Amino acid sequence: MQYLATLYDHEGPQSVPGTPEWDATFPGYMRFGELAASAIRGGEALAPTTTAITVRPDESGGTLVTDGPFAETAEVFGGYYLLEADSLDDVIELAKEIPNASQPNGGVELRPVVMVWEPETPVTKGDGDTRYLAAILGPETKADIPDTPEWDESAAAHGQFIEKHTGTLMNGLALHPASTATTVRVRNGETLVTDGPFTETNEITGGAYVLRAASREEAIAVAQDVPLGPGGAVELRPIVEFT
Repeated sequence: MQYLATLYDHEGPQSVPGTPEWDATFPGYMRFGELAASAIRGGEALAPTTTAITVRPDESGGTLVTDGPFAETAEVFGGYYLLEADSLDDVIELAKEIPNASQPNGGVELRPVVMVWEPETPVTKGDGDTRYLAAILGPETKADIPDTPEWDESAAAHGQFIEKHTGTLMNGLALHPASTATTVRVRNGETLVTDGPFTETNEITGGAYVLRAASREEAIAVAQDVPLGPGGAVELRPIVEFT
């Protein structure tokens, strides 16, 4: 079973690439990378929310584009891992070793993955391209529940979206509803496991794509085609490149 491990914390200097605080987090993530190497199927670090772009339909049928994240909250996600494990207990054991789990305001949210999509021909980042995580946010609907007619209808719409943007989309995933989430925190050496998402809000991530774009405008043009439910939006966050 694959799980999306979303890394949450209060945003601060440790979230800004190039700062001493950012650099100080590296040893912990390197240790986790070595410990969980056989379970890690992917993962990215995201640029701060100050770099985010939110794309949503407006009341006139057009598109509203705003700078900044979808929701102004203290707890923001700064990155993620895609982990494979035999059971929830096994992935919890991995999650507690991720540095975010031990931060005073941090934690790791685990959500089972319905499916992972990758193109038959891998899409690579070109010179001058920026990679973005396009997170699909908004209130959950019946379309977020697998094996329902609404899910099937949404899946067909996403298939059309993928076909339209072949060559731009690098991968994507769909998640089980937030009710299946498990949050892992470590405080004073004790592992605290709670059912439910890290934050109790309506801004739920239902899935995401990774895309490449030569410009901000190109990324927005792709994001505005992502199929959304009522009240939904796409938050674009640049992915941090380490090489």
